[in-house]
Amino acid sequence: MSRTLKVAEDAAVEFDLVYAPDELAVQWMNRFSEIISIGEREKCAQICEDMGLFEAANKIRSRTK
Repeated sequence: MSRTLKVAEDAAVEFDLVYAPDELAVQWMNRFSEIISIGEREKCAQICEDMGLFEAANKIRSRTK
């Protein structure tokens, strides 16, 4: 069992929740988070580029790949 799944199950017990995420749900949440992060990094890179900070924009974009 992954650490993330264990934390989710512990939280469900602690807060008396009906549903605790299963492994597939945790994988989906992690992927969704990754997609959002990529989009946010690109927004930041574009702002840097618009300000003429091309080196910073390139460094931000290189972390996306």
